[in-house]
Amino acid sequence: YDDIAAVAAISSVRSTTRYKLFTAKAHSTITTIATTILSLPIAFFLVRYDFRGKNFLNGLILVPMVLPPFVGAIGMKQMFARFGSINLLLLDIGFIDQPIDWFGGGGFWGVVILEVLHLYPIMYLNVAASLANIDPSLEEAARNLGSSGFKLFRTITFPLMLPGYFAGAIIVFIWAFTDLGTPLIFNYRQVVAVEIFNAIEDINENPMAYALVVFVLLLTLFFFYLSKTLLGNKKYDMVARGHVSSASKPASNGMVAVIYTSMLLLTGIAMLPHFSVILTSITEHWFMSVL
Repeated sequence: YDDIAAVAAISSVRSTTRYKLFTAKAHSTITTIATTILSLPIAFFLVRYDFRGKNFLNGLILVPMVLPPFVGAIGMKQMFARFGSINLLLLDIGFIDQPIDWFGGGGFWGVVILEVLHLYPIMYLNVAASLANIDPSLEEAARNLGSSGFKLFRTITFPLMLPGYFAGAIIVFIWAFTDLGTPLIFNYRQVVAVEIFNAIEDINENPMAYALVVFVLLLTLFFFYLSKTLLGNKKYDMVARGHVSSASKPASNGMVAVIYTSMLLLTGIAMLPHFSVILTSITEHWFMSVL
């Protein structure tokens, strides 16, 4: 019976570990996709358009990188709790009748949102550098052949910037995969980093922590090898006759208004959890009260 119980326990641990590996890869993949969707338009606007205050916005976009995401997670939990500031504000103005579960019954989406708001500047830096390095004459040749809009981006622009994008995507994926602080704050334990953290306590009896560390290292090496294999030979020579220094063009007043509004709104949302940490540090109690 002891042998049967031991086999059952080992099988349960293996099943749990496989599930946590799957959920960790799922949340890292979703984080990478979300940062991509968020960073590509920002990079396109700030690289391809000239307007007053462009350097200011380029610096502003890096502000969310100042503090680690788990610091913002403390404030995010306080603001988006069942009776946190956001729900209480919506209840006070009569917009809702009962509190909203913002994170879907768990901390998964809270972890994803915090990591996206923290990691999108890293993706932006890689995408913007790749986009700025593209020879405009290649896109101009494609336009002369009848390509424009999304087809031009899909067939010419994105393949040329793919090596830089892939480098940023790997950084974001590995960072989200190995993040420990944010899942701990949200009490979301279905990730590899938390599993390693928990296994350290009985590391002399259970070698699972060692196995997971080796797995994370092998995964990192695999993605590095994959990037070198798939994209190592795709280094395009961008210096051609008639090459111009920049493909940027002046932005219209309407475009400037859209860029400023979206950038300030995004940065404000990204810094909102950090502002709530400041409020928490100077507040005697923060329960059933918006402020």
